Amino acid sequence: MFHQQPARPWTVDSLAREVALSRSAFAVGFAELVGEPPMAYMARWRMQVARAWLGEADMTVSQVARRLGYGSEAAFNRAFKRIVGVPPGAVRARRRVGAGTAGSAADGGDPVGGLRGGGSREPGVHQVERVAERRNRRGHVEVR
Repeated sequence: MFHQQPARPWTVDSLAREVALSRSAFAVGFAELVGEPPMAYMARWRMQVARAWLGEADMTVSQVARRLGYGSEAAFNRAFKRIVGVPPGAVRARRRVGAGTAGSAADGGDPVGGLRGGGSREPGVHQVERVAERRNRRGHVEVR
């Protein structure tokens, strides 16, 4: 869902409606399956995408902010620095000066790794849908 539409202004409620669950059932099931709340995951995932685009694509910070649904470049800059730990311009500048792309082999990471808050818990793209699948097969969300 949100992986295909990152600019959409997603909320827990809108995500839950997409998979035909109540807001609370979706939030609990998502957190149990993925390891973090839906909005925290979405913010971190958007910054992974942003870091890759800034480090590898010929996109400005403003273009990345718009493509990821931020209303202003300033809001995107604040979120990026809070989650990634450096401003987006630093990732872009590293690419421009030839010091390697964000997350290149030179700095020991992958193009979207190194984020604050547990980059190692990266769920697959379809894990949100699995919450709904468990709901549809059993009639309730199974929480382990």
